[in-house]
Amino acid sequence: MADAPQISILLPVFNGALFLRDQVQSIQHQTHTAWTVYASDDGSDDDSWNILQEFAQKWPNFSVYHGPKRGQTANAIALIAHAAAELDAGSWLAFADQDDIWLPHRLSRGIDHLSGLNGPALYCASTLVADHDLSNPRRAKLHPRMPSFQNALIQNIASGNTILLNAAGADLIRQASPGAASVVAPDWWMYQMISGAGGTVIFDPEPALIYRQHSQNQFGENRSASAGRKRMRQILNGDFKAWIDGNMAALQKCEHLLTPENRAVLFQFSAMRGKGIVGRLRTLLRLGLYRQTRAGTLAIYCAALLGRL
Repeated sequence: MADAPQISILLPVFNGALFLRDQVQSIQHQTHTAWTVYASDDGSDDDSWNILQEFAQKWPNFSVYHGPKRGQTANAIALIAHAAAELDAGSWLAFADQDDIWLPHRLSRGIDHLSGLNGPALYCASTLVADHDLSNPRRAKLHPRMPSFQNALIQNIASGNTILLNAAGADLIRQASPGAASVVAPDWWMYQMISGAGGTVIFDPEPALIYRQHSQNQFGENRSASAGRKRMRQILNGDFKAWIDGNMAALQKCEHLLTPENRAVLFQFSAMRGKGIVGRLRTLLRLGLYRQTRAGTLAIYCAALLGRL
């Protein structure tokens, strides 16, 4: 279609040679064809760079960069800057992992959901989780509650490998990205920024891709009992608190981009973390923060009780 958006697909890579060709070839099979790939290899010591060069030589819409070698977040921020420098302000942004298989409708379904929306908007979707050889596919856990800033502050529902940002959303993320160096999970931060700025966040229960599980996944599947126990350990050992610290630092640098109401929520949430037990619990209740399940929300109250929030 003549008015179909141009999409910049950002592909951070680190030691992804084993599955990288499958991912890139699945991008080629998208029903929406107006896209450009920006790939950044962050110092891999496998064959990733050569594989990326192979595709860059074959496809005119495939650009490859050397990453900053400072980890996932820095590599993602660098890619956002590369795309901003190359394309006009009307381009959309999509994010890809190095080891997934995109379903053919990954981009077109997101475009359908975001078309016609005014202001910043983020589309994300469910996935099919599969073993490393793509066997045993099963649907990822769905999110029954509405996306919001009150959810985003304490939970991420926007898997980065499914994210699509419209032009206004892409522009917002480009403006905010220089301040995001402290975040651990860029996709979580994007969910916070779009919802905090009063934008639209859409979670699609229809799977957008096959999420391959293997030993090098950073986070992995989140639906099993063992995954739940792992999350509780992350709360108890302080990992979750450290992630919140990083998110808060990034949000406070860009608080001028948030709505007045969400700036107030951010301020109260930040102040709450330095209060005593009663103050933490009262503020948490007053702000109405929630995770997608009752058990998850209860875990947040336990984290607040223990000073791990």
